[in-house]
Amino acid sequence: MEPKDLFTIDEKFLTDGHNLNGCLECHSGKPGVHFKDTAHEGYVTDPSAEPDKYCAACHQENVGTFQESLHANQTGFQTLLLARAGVTELTKDMEEMLSERCGECHGTCGQCHISEPDIAEGGLIDGHIIKKTPNQAKNCNACHSRTVGDEYTGSIGFVDASVHYTSGMQCLDCHTEDEIHGNSSSADSRYNVTSLPECLDCHDGLVEANNMHKRHYGELQCQVCHSQPYRNCYLCHVAQPEEEGPFPHGLRYPERMDFRIGENPIKSTKRPWDISLLRHIPVYEDSFVEYDIELLEFTSLPTWKYTSPHNILRNTPQNGSCGSCMGNSNLFLTEFYLEMRKIQGLMTEAEIEANQSVIMEKVPE
Repeated sequence: MEPKDLFTIDEKFLTDGHNLNGCLECHSGKPGVHFKDTAHEGYVTDPSAEPDKYCAACHQENVGTFQESLHANQTGFQTLLLARAGVTELTKDMEEMLSERCGECHGTCGQCHISEPDIAEGGLIDGHIIKKTPNQAKNCNACHSRTVGDEYTGSIGFVDASVHYTSGMQCLDCHTEDEIHGNSSSADSRYNVTSLPECLDCHDGLVEANNMHKRHYGELQCQVCHSQPYRNCYLCHVAQPEEEGPFPHGLRYPERMDFRIGENPIKSTKRPWDISLLRHIPVYEDSFVEYDIELLEFTSLPTWKYTSPHNILRNTPQNGSCGSCMGNSNLFLTEFYLEMRKIQGLMTEAEIEANQSVIMEKVPE
């Protein structure tokens, strides 16, 4: 009886450049040993967690910039946390919180090019083959599924897939290597990445070709007219309450799906419009008390943040006619809407104060 071969490796990998120096070059361990436990002493599961040591020899340019990218360094979270706390440097408690609550979503080279991310419980994508292009379902959506991925593919339930998805477009058709690797520049938030895609990258001629576009471009974010209802951020960032139990912070479980138009909170040269879509994020005055973190400047930033949903359609309920949007208070973030959420136990007084800058004082008519 032939002994079972426990070490079969995909034949394609045997001729791959990443295998030229053998397994030990990247994964370490003890050479010349035939007992698993002994051979795996010092074994490194994910070499790309230390890219300077294992990846830089061949991929120096990408390694250097990737470590400054938002995919790797959590700078976006840090920026907002420091602003709400009213401090300029992370404390030890903040570093602990970011590591425990956010760290699992920020991965390594291997979690895009070899295996699924840890948050999706890992697993090789295709044997041990290193993929130049990440897999949209197994890599991109593994981390971005709750909002972007499910919106894009129409997996939420009662909204359609994006026209870009049904046309066969993949994430990397818009989101370039420069953006993902941080090659263009480091940034303090995702909307400040210089190589972030814009609608006009592909649709430049549509502004002049359409009277409504000519009239409103510069006033309205494109998604105001072309997005569908989208998820707020609670499914990942706030634990669901126990049955019949209280919701964290004394609030009831919030609404998941919504569509709210408000004042653009990050108006800039690249985003000149006055009005944009807003997505509700689950942060409260006492969100991090278990880590002894006080949000002393909680009201300095809105909790309804600029958003760019990926569920784009040419024709949507709000762009069917002028009357579909104008005067329709159900689409806008208003003082009345927030006060009603407070009465229902979905919002605190401090949150209402924090969102004054993005509230629409008057629904357009």
